[in-house]
Parts: sequence; structure tokens; C-alpha cells
Amino acid sequence: TVCKGRGGLAQDMIDCPMCAEQGEDGTLTTASSKQYTEFVTTTKKTCPMCKGFGEVAAPGKQCPNCNGKRVLSQRARLEMILPAGAPEGHRHTFPKEGNAAPLR
Repeated sequence: TVCKGRGGLAQDMIDCPMCAEQGEDGTLTTASSKQYTEFVTTTKKTCPMCKGFGEVAAPGKQCPNCNGKRVLSQRARLEMILPAGAPEGHRHTFPKEGNAAPLR
């Protein structure tokens, strides 16, 4: 069985305990103010536990392939034919290859 980028099977996913307390999916909100000022600063950042997805695999139920990380690390040999007369700095992309993360 493969998690398809979820980190675990659908029935094994739970709300992220770290960002669920904040009341928002995938973001942590912190507010701070300095003494003797009227200004309050609010900061939102992506939850480090669920990476913004709002859910994580239940303990012990992580995907055996990705270990709950939602991505796989693998090496691949890619070959291309460099066009004759290509200018210096020529860039070529490999569709569907590279550092892709699962979509939210």
C-alpha cells in the first residue's frame, strides 16, 4: 500500500496535534507585544509537524515507504541530448522530475 503523498493511509490520518490547538489548518499563530507600546505583532508560519497539511499519520501508522514524510528520496540517472550550438548557460528542465512536494 502506498500513501500517495499523505504520509499514511486515509483512515490512519489524525488532526495535527501541534497546529490543531491554534484553530487553523497548517499554520501556527503567535502574537507578541512590547512593553510600553500599543503595537501587537502577529506572525503566522507553517506548522513544522504537519508541514501545512493540518493532518499527520497516527503514531505507528506512518507509510512504510516514506515513513510519514510524504516524499521519497531516490537517485535517478537522467540523460539528455545537448542541442548543437546551445548558448552558455542554456537551461533544460526535466518535466515531472526533481524536488517535488505533495500538493496541499
